[in-house]
Amino acid sequence: MKKLLLSMAGMLTAALPSLAQSYSVDQTGITSAEDLITGDYVIYAIPDGTSKQKGYVNYSEDGISNRHYLTYPLDVTTHVSDPNYVWTVTKTTAGNFEIALKNDPDIYWIDDEKWGQNMTGATNKAVLIGEDSDDNSGIYFKPAEEMNNDGNAPASDTYLNCNGPVSTNYTSLSYWGGKAGAAKFVFYQVTKTSPYPFELSEAPTATGFAENTTWYYLTLRDKYIVYNEKQAYCSAASSTISSNYGNFWAFVKKGDNQIEIYNAAAGPEYVLASSSPVGDGKDGGNTYPTLQKKDALANGITATWNVKYNSGDDFFYLSRPDEENSFFNDRDNKLSFWTNPDAGEDDGSKLKVVNYDLTSIINAAKEEQAAVPGAVGTMDSETYEQFISALGKNNLEGLIEALKIRDLTGTTVPFDASKYYRLQNVKFGGIFGINPESMSLKKETAMDPSNANLLFKFEEGNNGKVKIYHPNAKLYIGTAGSGESVPLKEASEASEYTKLDWGTGNFGFMDASSLDIVQFGENGNIGLYTNTDGAGKGGDHAWYLIPAEEIDVNITAAGYATVNYPFAVQVPADIKAYTGSLSAEKDVLNLNEIADGIIPANTPVVLEGVEGTYSLTILAGNTTPAIEGNALKGVLLSQEIVTDKEAYVLGNVSTVGFYKVTADDRILAANKAYIELPAATAQGIRSIVIGGTTTGIEDTVAEGTETEEYYDLQGRRVLNPTKGIYVTKSGKKVLFNK
Repeated sequence: MKKLLLSMAGMLTAALPSLAQSYSVDQTGITSAEDLITGDYVIYAIPDGTSKQKGYVNYSEDGISNRHYLTYPLDVTTHVSDPNYVWTVTKTTAGNFEIALKNDPDIYWIDDEKWGQNMTGATNKAVLIGEDSDDNSGIYFKPAEEMNNDGNAPASDTYLNCNGPVSTNYTSLSYWGGKAGAAKFVFYQVTKTSPYPFELSEAPTATGFAENTTWYYLTLRDKYIVYNEKQAYCSAASSTISSNYGNFWAFVKKGDNQIEIYNAAAGPEYVLASSSPVGDGKDGGNTYPTLQKKDALANGITATWNVKYNSGDDFFYLSRPDEENSFFNDRDNKLSFWTNPDAGEDDGSKLKVVNYDLTSIINAAKEEQAAVPGAVGTMDSETYEQFISALGKNNLEGLIEALKIRDLTGTTVPFDASKYYRLQNVKFGGIFGINPESMSLKKETAMDPSNANLLFKFEEGNNGKVKIYHPNAKLYIGTAGSGESVPLKEASEASEYTKLDWGTGNFGFMDASSLDIVQFGENGNIGLYTNTDGAGKGGDHAWYLIPAEEIDVNITAAGYATVNYPFAVQVPADIKAYTGSLSAEKDVLNLNEIADGIIPANTPVVLEGVEGTYSLTILAGNTTPAIEGNALKGVLLSQEIVTDKEAYVLGNVSTVGFYKVTADDRILAANKAYIELPAATAQGIRSIVIGGTTTGIEDTVAEGTETEEYYDLQGRRVLNPTKGIYVTKSGKKVLFNK
């Protein structure tokens, strides 16, 4: 016996298309003429030569000349729910073969040598001799009788080959040349297991569905039927599939040409049922077919449905047994009824089943939720953990459990107008930022947790709309012409935006006046665009709203940093925050510790800690006013000192302190603290040292009165200390102030 498993044929198992739902396919391919018997088959063609595409033999029309060809598609993943993929092989008493289309037995493989000729009827059907290949990987075919040709090569020297392509998607099969250039064929036997275009499953028990239950998507007028326990009907609203826990349906034989219908999410105790339609059933009234408890059906409720199906169709109709013209129908995107005198021959009543790939659905569900954890509208951490755990079961029950967690029992991150947010584009990953020079929105490429320019806040507008505030600039997002970069404006010119919720954390912002939507534009700007091709979930108009709970700060080896924020923050326990006061000579900054570590908004401070990056908690609801009497000044946006003042910024030259900015570089970094002195006072003061008992300084020493060994803050011994902070050999911190 010579049969070939897919893995042995050099063909991927995954490439074998699934048949219509009422068929099963033997995954062992027949590669020997001896083993090929009369029956129905899916046929795989292996052309000679590496440049030709393998594929499944399909009967189709050439769109150019409208002629019929025996062809095979380049796309080997095409589903053979199309009956044009199923062929009936008849083995003659002489051991030869006739091959006809199962869906139309008048269509035969032709007895004609000419390339690309029409398929034929019984008069010119081919009778073929099958010959095994030397490596047992397929069967060659040549005509057993003289062909209907123009005197070309005799049948004994002419084999079926793959020529073409006829078009970009198809290649023709024809008789051409000898065995050396011929195509080989592998046959996968097809068995019809149901009288309908779907498999019938075993009836469930009170404890569960049968292990071999076959589940499908179910469509009505090519829209997916979905069960939702919160609705009094089954919706039929979308022509594109999305992951819903109520998508999965099974069919159980009830009687002659009658079935029951179950939903995996509703469970084995519930069956699709309804009472008699109201009137002619056009609106369904209160009689929509819904999932009802099987052992509690009231009088007049039916849970059994008649099936109407024409052989060769991939669709079917369902009606009530006691009202044979009351067919399932799509009414206002709901599964309903229509009393059809034409006995169901109506597009609105066409039902189809659709196969699905469980692994792909599970992976897609994971990917959809894993994009930006913690964004508004996505699962909170506890729900996400439960969701992933359920998906990890890798079965339909686990998938439904996960989708119910997502849609019913789990919680999502809520929108809180009191919080600050970072906005990240769903499609491209870029971040809402600002251009300080032009005061407009621009794209930032990285989610920098230390950049306060990436933080925005939403304020309530009119009729549910929002104003978008940038706290660092103290300005609002304005409006712009289509294609222009969105500017930042004063409150009086703030634009109101409609916040569009597209699901799974995807939000859009539509200008209330011009109806343009915020999206990325050319040259990295963020603009308003009337083109809504990218609108909706996953598009370039869609944004994640990521709550900004913290902002990071880096403390260098010097042990100090400065910050100034437009919002209050709480520093962690392992660093300290100080305001400052200047000595009478203006050359020492005495630090005053903020005891509770809470820095009010607009309070510039010095931070002290071990070298490292620290996360400061943003206190969005804290309205404590800025600390008064603070010698430190602060900036929010980067700016240049252009007044008659002199600025001193934190540095580490001979020691850690505040050093005067140079004449050619008077730019202050964003969200930093500095010291400002009048130009006259600043004469002769090159630097301002850090002092004060709150820093742990235990003594002040005048230059020339040293009595101990002194070390700088990096641990290096200093023989002649100058102005600054030093540590003695005994560990005492002292300040030299002269």
